[in-house]
Amino acid sequence: MELSLFSLKVFLRVVETRSFSEAAASLFLTQPAVSLQIQKLEGIFRTELIVRKGPGEFNTTEAGSMLVKHAEEFMRLEKQLLFDMEKFSLVPLTHINIGACCIAGEQLLPLGLQAYKEKSPHIKILLHVTKCDDIFRGLAAGTFDLACTGKAPTSKALAKKKLLKVPLVFFEAKRKSRSYPCSISLHELKRTPLILREEGAGCRAELMKILSRNGIKIKDLTIQAVSESNDAILRLVKSGEGVSILPEFMIQRDIEKGLLGKITLKEASLFQEFYLVFRKRGGLSRSQAEFVDFVVDHLESTNPAAEPSEYLGAVD
Repeated sequence: MELSLFSLKVFLRVVETRSFSEAAASLFLTQPAVSLQIQKLEGIFRTELIVRKGPGEFNTTEAGSMLVKHAEEFMRLEKQLLFDMEKFSLVPLTHINIGACCIAGEQLLPLGLQAYKEKSPHIKILLHVTKCDDIFRGLAAGTFDLACTGKAPTSKALAKKKLLKVPLVFFEAKRKSRSYPCSISLHELKRTPLILREEGAGCRAELMKILSRNGIKIKDLTIQAVSESNDAILRLVKSGEGVSILPEFMIQRDIEKGLLGKITLKEASLFQEFYLVFRKRGGLSRSQAEFVDFVVDHLESTNPAAEPSEYLGAVD
């Protein structure tokens, strides 16, 4: 009985999901087929890899934990092999796993992804929307091939290229007693009820930079609510709970409809940069690089409010 990469992939997915049924669903297999692959591996190595504790529960044995480490290295080598051989192939050999922050994944990328899929239907693209810090960890671990984030990575193992620079604006539920756009000072902002994204979100990080340069700390603000959801923030603002800050393109339609009022900051204009991020080691495969070029062009042509891309600049 020969060792197969497929069996190792199934084993890793079972360990990652902590569930035979979830692993089966994600791999489009039946649960008995997943169990069969684990049995094949145990037959090859003549030892238990997984010990069931009860319905849906199991532990990996010492041998199983050792196999996880080697299987991950096999997967890394397989990806690198396909990556290297793709330059000689007439067709793409790799698929594209993309990590994206909420704004990029929900607002910037979808139209570009759809347009690219219509142009290149043979290339498989998987989009995962999550927090920036989780994305950076996923890139370093090889879970993602590339990412689009509203915050720059700090890891030296990751490279970034500037994609878009968009204006950030404060906004509130439109009041009849106030003409828009209006402006407030940082001193007034401290007394204004605020609804902010969670710590680590790109737009919040840009706000914190301006506040820090002016000697204002987070504790000096009047924060009414914090949310990881842009939709929740918009609902709270529209219901009159406070003022928030997001990229202008996200609220422009509601401003035009008269639902929201734009507020500018007297002391400074705020911007948020979005980046394409990938591992320095190995860079991008041919298909991944082609995807990046397509999305860059698409975003520039469909986001006139954004400053031109610096994608062709030097890698940081």
